[in-house]
Amino acid sequence: KNTAEHSSAPTHSIEETTLPTENIQTRQLPMYSVSLPITTQSEYADDGTILCNYSFQNISLIGPEPDVADAVIIDFLNVVDSTADDAAFVNACAQEDFKIRPNWSPYFYELIFQPKRLDQAILSLCGRDVTYSGGAHSMVSFVSRNYDLSTGKILKLTDILIDDTASTQLCDSVLVSLSQHDDAQYL
Repeated sequence: KNTAEHSSAPTHSIEETTLPTENIQTRQLPMYSVSLPITTQSEYADDGTILCNYSFQNISLIGPEPDVADAVIIDFLNVVDSTADDAAFVNACAQEDFKIRPNWSPYFYELIFQPKRLDQAILSLCGRDVTYSGGAHSMVSFVSRNYDLSTGKILKLTDILIDDTASTQLCDSVLVSLSQHDDAQYL
């Protein structure tokens, strides 16, 4: 017997269906990708002891508008470059203080950002500027950079608050929030 003639397997007819393309609506969002790798430069004493660390970031921003990405990158790198003198000062202090301080703890200067918002409209970076030069604790300040991803320019509060009532409402909201903290006596 020929087994192919007596197969019990059912046979199926396969039809391909194609949907008309005019009914399908697609939308591509302009997406950005940001990377902020940390670089640390260290200074050492002759005996190999770390005297000072300087930590900062480079930025990589990739997106649909290369000119916008370039503008953001240039501004961010200018911010980082502006900290070089502060880092050099902390390093110089470490060089001198290492000679006279027992129980050495390395000094450091760092400027580290984290993205808080990244979408097709805005890149918002929040950073900490931290200096330690041998005291009881480090000094910390906060820095933010908010970029308009349609132009690459820095957003200012006046770009967001259209009228005086919005700024008053924002101020009132901040004051209420601050008054709810334990440190309200400083308001």
